Amino acid sequence: EALGGLFNSATLSDVVIEAVEDPTAPSESALRIPAHRVVLAGWSSVWMRAMHDVDREQTRYGAREPAVRITRYPPKVIHPLVEFCYKGKTTVTLDTAIPLLAASRQFQIEELRRFCEDFCLHSMQATGVCSLHEAANKYSCRRLAEATLSFIIENGEESLGSRDSVSLSKESLLAVLKADDLVCEES
Repeated sequence: EALGGLFNSATLSDVVIEAVEDPTAPSESALRIPAHRVVLAGWSSVWMRAMHDVDREQTRYGAREPAVRITRYPPKVIHPLVEFCYKGKTTVTLDTAIPLLAASRQFQIEELRRFCEDFCLHSMQATGVCSLHEAANKYSCRRLAEATLSFIIENGEESLGSRDSVSLSKESLLAVLKADDLVCEES
């Protein structure tokens, strides 16, 4: 958190994180976040490798400034991910929670995964809880998976009546239907 003032600051920056949704887009169209290798590398071995790779690329191609280009996640996900590495907190929204869970897993930032999981635990809604349940299972968020399953069971009619319910896996749907305390009217 003490490094928060350096987030998105060119002061002593030694690398730029470029986030673009289209891998063919020119660098000028990317979200560019000035960063510090030691800060990012301190969070995970994935960032550590990326910082080593940027050195090799810069040497090989004579790049003007070292940059790590990220195309797998949109800028709205990379910005809070990098911010978290500086501040130990960030803004999570219903729109970014699941992609941030995925990015935290890929970048091996367990603290960010827990941060997103806590946000999701306090923001569950019937209209998105089924997708959230599947994401929790996919990204090994056991607490969130249990909480979303309970939420679906307790709010069965509303949760299962939403378009989002089609995202439930066969296993999850069976778990819901077998629950003794499923709250849902038969029709």
